[in-house]
Amino acid sequence: MNDSNKNKLLLVDDSRDLIEILKIFFKGKDYVVEIISNCSEIYSSIKNFEPDILLMDVLLNGADGRQLCKTLRNGADTMYLGIILTSASPSNLENYMAYGADDYIEKPFELTDLEQKVTSILARRKTLSNIH
Repeated sequence: MNDSNKNKLLLVDDSRDLIEILKIFFKGKDYVVEIISNCSEIYSSIKNFEPDILLMDVLLNGADGRQLCKTLRNGADTMYLGIILTSASPSNLENYMAYGADDYIEKPFELTDLEQKVTSILARRKTLSNIH
């Protein structure tokens, strides 16, 4: 399958080790993966890469992932982007839906649990796009 038919996943976390592991895992599952560790690159990465799913940490160096999520959800070009928030602190993930996230996962997590969440969001988004 060529890259244009693969699902695209953008990973945003300031833990380089974590996003490198996630990149290897999801590439092995036939995703096209891009990683960024600097939140200032998020908008240009979304515009250039056009991901299907954004996996973003709540506590980013210099930004709050929940606020970025809310901004993205209100953007004309990004309102349908699948967004999963991550955090090591459960309290940071309370009310995740109020920020517009589709789902969340608490660190540390099992890779298979994350993969199920990604698959579920992709399936929902495909159903929604078929309706519209």
